Amino acid sequence: MNIISRSFKTIYTSNILRKTIHLTLSLILIIPFSQPYREFMNTLLSYSLDPTLLTMVILLFTAAFINSLQIRVPNLRDRFIHVLGDIRKKFLSSLETVVKGNTDILENIDKMFSRYEERLIDIISSVERSYELRYGYICVTFALLSITISYVLFSHVAVYGILALGIVDALSSIISMSTQTRRKFLKHTDLSILTTFTIFTVLIYTLNWNIINSITLSFVAITVELLSPEDNLTLPIAVSLVAYVMDVPLPNI
Repeated sequence: MNIISRSFKTIYTSNILRKTIHLTLSLILIIPFSQPYREFMNTLLSYSLDPTLLTMVILLFTAAFINSLQIRVPNLRDRFIHVLGDIRKKFLSSLETVVKGNTDILENIDKMFSRYEERLIDIISSVERSYELRYGYICVTFALLSITISYVLFSHVAVYGILALGIVDALSSIISMSTQTRRKFLKHTDLSILTTFTIFTVLIYTLNWNIINSITLSFVAITVELLSPEDNLTLPIAVSLVAYVMDVPLPNI
C-alpha cells in the first residue's frame, strides 16, 4: 500500500509540475497579442509586418525545428548535456592556473554544477510523457501551430483559445487527479468538469462581460478537452472559431 501511495504521489507531483509549466507557457503566449508588445515591435521593425504573426511564426518554426531534431536524434538531450559537461570541465581546467593548484575549489564547483544538472534532468524526466520520449515535444509544436492558425483566421480572439489551452487543460487534469474517487466522464471526473467550467466561465466573463458568450466558450472548451485526442492542437482553434462566429469582443490586453 505504501509503495502504491508513493507511486501515486510521484505521478501526481509530476502532473502538477507538468501542468504548471503548461499553464505558464500558455499565458506567456498572450504577450505577443498585447497592445504594448505590438506597439514596441512596430517601432522596432523597419518594415510593415504584423508583429503578432511574426512572433508566432518564429516560435512555431523554432519549435518545429527542435522537434525535427528530437525525432532524427532521439538522444539529443543526452548529447547536449554531455557537450555542456565537456565544456564545463575544459573551462574549469583552464582555471587551474588561476587557483594555483588548489584543485579542491575546482572539484567543489564541478560537483555543484553536476548536482544541478542531475536535478534538472530528474525534473525534465519526471514531466516527460511516454510519447514525448519517442517523438519529441510535438505537443508544443501543435499548440503553436493551432494558435498561429487561429490568429491568421480569427485575429485577436485567438486569445480566448490560448486561455482555454492553458487553463481548461491544466485545471481539468489536476482536479481529476485530485478527485479520482468521483464519477469519471471520458477523461475527467464530474467534479473536475464542473469546477473547470465554472472557473473558465467566470474568467471569460471578466474579459467580455457577456454571460452567454462566457458560458458558450466555456462549454466548447470543456467539450473539446473531453473529446479531442490532442487538445493542444484543437482547443485554441475550436474556441477561437466560436468566439469569432459569436463576435465576442476582443479582450482588453
